[in-house]
Amino acid sequence: MQDAPNAGRPLKFDGHDRATITSLACTQAPEGHAQWSVRLTADKAVELQLVDGIAPSTVFCMLKKRAPAAPKTPMVYRQADREFLV
Repeated sequence: MQDAPNAGRPLKFDGHDRATITSLACTQAPEGHAQWSVRLTADKAVELQLVDGIAPSTVFCMLKKRAPAAPKTPMVYRQADREFLV
């Protein structure tokens, strides 16, 4: 039994590309810059020939943390009766 091929175009950047760009963004920023911006990271990745070309918005999506969203209202925990108050 085999799955049918996925619809749509294939991914342009694989896991190795994502890891390379993430590791680039984790290094010290170039001289004259306090920190990496997504535009600077995209330009440097192309300059170092890590990728053929990449948009800053793609770098942003690669570096965006995928943590679960925080609750909209703060929750208070009462120690005495161990129940949450909203």
